[in-house]
Amino acid sequence: MIRRLSFVLVAWLACPALVAANTYYVATTGSDSNSCTTAQSSTAINAKLTVRAAIGCATAQHGDAVRIHAGTYTSSDDWIDTQTYTIPSGTSFANALTISGVTGESQPTIRGGFPVRLNGGVTYLIIQNIIFDGDHTASETIYTFNAPFVLFDGVTVINAHDFGVHMVSDNTTLQNSSIHDNGTNGLGSTNGHGIYNSASSTTIQNNDIYANYGYGIHNYDASGPLHTNNIIRANKVHGNGLNGGTTYGITVTWGSGTLVYNNLIYDQTFSGAGGILIYSNSTGVKATSNTLWNITAGCIDMQFYGSAPTVQDDIMGSCGSNITDYGGTGTPVISNNVTSAASSNFTNVTTHDFTLTAGSTALNAGITQAAYAVDYINTSRPQGSAWDIGAYERIASPVVAPRWSAPPTTALPSSCNTGEQVNLTTGSTPGAYVCDTPNVWRRL
Repeated sequence: MIRRLSFVLVAWLACPALVAANTYYVATTGSDSNSCTTAQSSTAINAKLTVRAAIGCATAQHGDAVRIHAGTYTSSDDWIDTQTYTIPSGTSFANALTISGVTGESQPTIRGGFPVRLNGGVTYLIIQNIIFDGDHTASETIYTFNAPFVLFDGVTVINAHDFGVHMVSDNTTLQNSSIHDNGTNGLGSTNGHGIYNSASSTTIQNNDIYANYGYGIHNYDASGPLHTNNIIRANKVHGNGLNGGTTYGITVTWGSGTLVYNNLIYDQTFSGAGGILIYSNSTGVKATSNTLWNITAGCIDMQFYGSAPTVQDDIMGSCGSNITDYGGTGTPVISNNVTSAASSNFTNVTTHDFTLTAGSTALNAGITQAAYAVDYINTSRPQGSAWDIGAYERIASPVVAPRWSAPPTTALPSSCNTGEQVNLTTGSTPGAYVCDTPNVWRRL
């Protein structure tokens, strides 16, 4: 008995203690003189006053969090800035420090010269649900250099003097975010990109990128073909290029293995604005399953590429030109695209609903892509006999018998799960409704 107890005791002593993650709060009515223990209260008056002070309490290895109450934060101690102070690193996203707004409140705004400057010194960091405002003084509202494995999720990036997000850190993910109104009037088309990416193994997905003075997404490394294996997918890119000149929604310049797919690129209507550019010694680029509409210049242009790009399964209409190859190394693979598409291919181009109609020429006309098997909204491909062309895979409305025992309602809920049914009892179109896809109702 004693021997067994000793074994258990030794085993317990050999195991690291499990330490619960702590959350530290920041508020405009807080005080940095509040202790770290006090700042774990969600009550604003008990919080820290500055982001820097709250981060000073945190330990990434425990998965700690810094939650910022709604408000506007303008002190340099509110910037998330490794050039000024230490931010703890994690060893994986499971134990990373998270810096975010407070759930259920309006997003806080961090405004000023360097809202986010991760100039080395940190890895595995999560930043969520914050508005970063460069106040037209920050060269880049978000800048990362030598700070790998950082996740930006649900952030808003605005008012940079030059670039909204400048990524020079590998394995950065930017998702579910809004990047707009970056750049400066009159500084030309090389200024004011929404996203300027010079890193490798980055993922840019599910973002809304618009009204930037330069390009929407500029994938470029001036030092040469160093960045590799970047993914640009399922973004809305529209209305960029306010400075005029030659601009594009998405450019891929230098680098290798970049995948550009399932993006919606539309209303690039400023002078010289194009859709996708594959350019200057880029190698192994694939631009597939994208939807492009209402583009002043070329919808997809290629020039000076280092190896032949692939352009497949893209649909485009109302373009200055469709797909133009200005020459490079090798012969591009261009197939299974719909060019000069009429608006009748889409549900409603005026409201930017680019889902495919039942009569679209894009239906079942694509080819299988090895890198992915879903569309812009994660619908599995194919739904029919073959892949559909463009960012959307059409879901035929299922035949569903009305279930009159479904719950009655006086208004259709704003959200629903596939297969859910309700009976609408009032209004001009009462009756049974089924949820065909998440948050989309259809009357039976």
